[in-house]
Amino acid sequence: MLLTALVVACLGMFLVVAFTHLFSRQNSLAVVFVLALSLIALASPSPAWDARSIWLFHGKRIFYDASLYAQLDNYAIWSHNDYPSFVPALMASVAHVFGYWNDVFPKVVVPLAMLPALLVILPRIPRLEWRMVFLVVLVALGGNHLVDGYVDALLALSFVATFLLVNEIMAADRPGFGQYLQLTLTAAILALVKNEGAALLLCATLAGLVGTLVRRRGVKLGMVVCLATALLPLLAWKLSVSHAGLSNDLAGSDLMGQISGRLRSVHSYSLLIESLLLRLPSMILLPPLLVIAFAARRNSISLYVLPACGTYVAVLFAVYMSTPNDFAWHLSTSADRTLLPVWLLATCALLVDLTPKHERE
Repeated sequence: MLLTALVVACLGMFLVVAFTHLFSRQNSLAVVFVLALSLIALASPSPAWDARSIWLFHGKRIFYDASLYAQLDNYAIWSHNDYPSFVPALMASVAHVFGYWNDVFPKVVVPLAMLPALLVILPRIPRLEWRMVFLVVLVALGGNHLVDGYVDALLALSFVATFLLVNEIMAADRPGFGQYLQLTLTAAILALVKNEGAALLLCATLAGLVGTLVRRRGVKLGMVVCLATALLPLLAWKLSVSHAGLSNDLAGSDLMGQISGRLRSVHSYSLLIESLLLRLPSMILLPPLLVIAFAARRNSISLYVLPACGTYVAVLFAVYMSTPNDFAWHLSTSADRTLLPVWLLATCALLVDLTPKHERE
């Protein structure tokens, strides 16, 4: 019963976010894009280790155990049992529709779950050609991870959507109820995708606070209520994780020893800078972002993107410095995925700022 209630609630959330826009002409691009990704996702099983051994594995356990908390017995400790079960629960619900489990059709959940975020993002990119550029960049940077069961693209899009709504509400004199509702739901989804979602939500919130200072406006109580409400499902999950005695791979390792050892290593800094700052997308996106931000100042969305991206990169520095895994291996296998929120937000900001102001109204 609990699983059924969750599925109904999630579908209701998606419909509330998407319904008023889904069939409009301007959003047909998002719908067609998601349908295309869904068909590709259904074409083959996932070859990706994380997708099969974390998200699909947790979904399979929920399906067979009929419990959202199946992973909290800490079986298969390598599968990050502390991760929220939101996406795996949706995968399990798809399997329930078909009546059996395999590793193919449940992963269609990930591209389908991108639709609400895209319905928030694309209308806020003024020109059709710029929307198409954003989707091309998403495909170029996300690659196979859009359809192979990884959740990083979903996380990144949810972050971009949440940031845009926070920025929009902060800039508005009287935000509408629909904006607050969309913010609550997109922020809740962002926080529930994986552990990094909470950090990204904090980064978007900090950027919003910077926006209030730059625009010399007060913090809106409605936004505070929305963000606090969005965190309630994550809080409930974390309480369950704590009650089960689980911890993440960082907390369960020699955290201080790992950090202190790498802080004294010049090679660690060079690897981090090379992997996070000197990657091609970073070098392409950062210079124009800085130029536009400081040239247009408060009229530029890029100005507010900088603190969000900078804060999250700082979080990544701290996480990689404290990883219990081999340092070089961890960077080489995950940096392209963990930087996706930064790259997509920077892309979106540039596309908006490159559009003449009168076309953004």
